[in-house]
Amino acid sequence: MSDTAAALRIVIIDDNEDLAESLKELLEETGHRVWSARSGTDGVGLVQQISPDVVLCDISIPQMDGLEVCRRIRALPLASPPVMVAITGWGREEDHRRTREAGFDHHLVKPLLADSLDRVLGALTD
Repeated sequence: MSDTAAALRIVIIDDNEDLAESLKELLEETGHRVWSARSGTDGVGLVQQISPDVVLCDISIPQMDGLEVCRRIRALPLASPPVMVAITGWGREEDHRRTREAGFDHHLVKPLLADSLDRVLGALTD
């Protein structure tokens, strides 16, 4: 990941603690402010509290799946809606269609490549 021109407020919603912590550390090293949640319910609450620029959300998470998380975040009365990024092991065209229909702006497939995420975040900070 390259250093960004502007720091973003980012929420990670993923039940894989190792992945979430590694991603959080990587993003913080490049100057972003990062929070994380381990469940869909906690993630929606955190987004409502933080009002982030970007949400990185796994699809297979406890309490509610990432598709429902995205729908609920899109329904929140936020001054500026976040860019929603699905991060999932599912990469078929059907999976991409489902994330688009739920309201995600981007769909990245695990294992996550730094340059894929860099392109998404770089477009927001340029």
